[in-house]
Amino acid sequence: MRIVKEFNLEDVHVTIFKMGQKFTLKLEWDRLEQVFKLDARDGIEKLEHVMALMDKTFLEKVRSVFESMLENKNDRLSEWQEISRDEFPEII
Repeated sequence: MRIVKEFNLEDVHVTIFKMGQKFTLKLEWDRLEQVFKLDARDGIEKLEHVMALMDKTFLEKVRSVFESMLENKNDRLSEWQEISRDEFPEII
């Protein structure tokens, strides 16, 4: 697998990989990532096809998913930290 393109779309870092006839589109934001695997079954045969996917609507949906992921992560970490504190007695 090799990197064929890497750039930023505003605050989202994009890396496009290629292996054989398959592309992997990785989007990163605030220590989170989304990965899309694409190939000819999706009508994606060239780098230009991958690039054409990333319009304003796509980026808005990607951001929305990232925000949901971050909220889920933060909620779960808060719950876990509460549970962790309750497991051990406080030593004075």
